[in-house]
Amino acid sequence: MNNQLQNNVSLFIENLDAIKNDFIWHGGNIKRLAALVYTIEGRKIDRDAIKDCFDMIKNEVGVFSGFRGLLRVYMASSLSLSEQPKQ
Repeated sequence: MNNQLQNNVSLFIENLDAIKNDFIWHGGNIKRLAALVYTIEGRKIDRDAIKDCFDMIKNEVGVFSGFRGLLRVYMASSLSLSEQPKQ
């Protein structure tokens, strides 16, 4: 296995281990997707930033919004990569 691929796999596993115990009610696949988003960017997962964005989404959207439910963890992880997630 080449070095870059091995580094990416190691980072993905590290990110997945970091987020594994957060977001208890959300499935493992959504957590893998959040870990993958950070791995693609080449960054270690920032659990606090994801939780802040998760709460922001929760407080800003309505009951029938498409941003609620299982994909909220993915959306929060994507937003947490931004410099200004509120915008």
